[in-house]
Amino acid sequence: MIKTIAITAFLVMLGWNLVENFMSVYLSDSLSNAEISAVFISIYLPFSIFSILSIALIRKPWIMISLGSALYSPFMVLIATNPSLTYLVLSGILVGMGASLFFISCSYYVLMSENRGRSAGIFSGSASAGSGLAGLLGGYALMHIDFQILFLAGAAILLTGSLLNYLLGYGRTDTTVHTDLSDFLSILRDREVIKIGMLTFLGILFFGVSKSFVPIVTRNIGGTVLDVGIYTFTLVIFSLVVAVVGGSMTDRIGRKFGFYTVMVLSALCSFIVSISKNVFTIFIAGSLFSFVNVLTRTVSLASMGDYVRNSLMAGAVVLFYISLAATFSLLVFGVISDIRLPFMVIGFISLASTLLVKKLKV
Repeated sequence: MIKTIAITAFLVMLGWNLVENFMSVYLSDSLSNAEISAVFISIYLPFSIFSILSIALIRKPWIMISLGSALYSPFMVLIATNPSLTYLVLSGILVGMGASLFFISCSYYVLMSENRGRSAGIFSGSASAGSGLAGLLGGYALMHIDFQILFLAGAAILLTGSLLNYLLGYGRTDTTVHTDLSDFLSILRDREVIKIGMLTFLGILFFGVSKSFVPIVTRNIGGTVLDVGIYTFTLVIFSLVVAVVGGSMTDRIGRKFGFYTVMVLSALCSFIVSISKNVFTIFIAGSLFSFVNVLTRTVSLASMGDYVRNSLMAGAVVLFYISLAATFSLLVFGVISDIRLPFMVIGFISLASTLLVKKLKV
């Protein structure tokens, strides 16, 4: 089943990121930074909330993978045909809902496997590979076609992945999953779970701005849409190696080294972007974050699985904290009008958070 999940994740993320990788640059011609922040928050905040609520909805995870991914498509069509702020925010809520169903259901199968770290790495790496390929294909395509055509093509690819997952899983005899929401809420209050959640939140703060405001900075310093595409590819350039090797290593020697690493590198990414004057330094920041992004998700998912035996709940908790981190970072940009200063703020928070790793034993 992990192979099916990996293929589906690749296609879904390829299609979605043909939109997400470039939509901030596309929208910046008509919306302010605060409005762009609102569009992204309309995705990530519901993502966080529905990561909790969807626990009570998921019965057949393989069906929810297809349904969740299909919920991305209204946003992708609307941004191509009628990109008004109101429509984007409303359809963005559907993306957040769909993302929670998609990723939590995928996490269920990942954490049901015997080698959780390795399986988490394969899944994260496949999703990241789709995202990176979208950067290169999208950047090149935009030199020849309009944004709208690219976005509609992305919707078609995503829906292909959704349908393929359904067809490959048709007739599966999975046991129906039943999860009590009250049990999940009690897990959220567990001390060890809160520790891992805090470290996940602080370790991936750059995530929320990596595809929202870094592309705008790239354009502002003279970059082209192809440069934006190359940057989004660098976000996953090390993902496959880091995911598989990092996951296997955490299975053997523990999780703490991973949290130290991601916090320091996440801070460095923010500082680099805040002072960048050319696209090459942006590429360096993206390459560093490719390490941070996948290792954070891999270590967090594997760590959560050590304490939370219910696979759906473990995946939901990780997504809850990751999407909260993205929302927080986007709020910083919504409050501070300067395009560079928020990166410094996020960087200092990430750097200061390393002090917690030693104090919070994981």
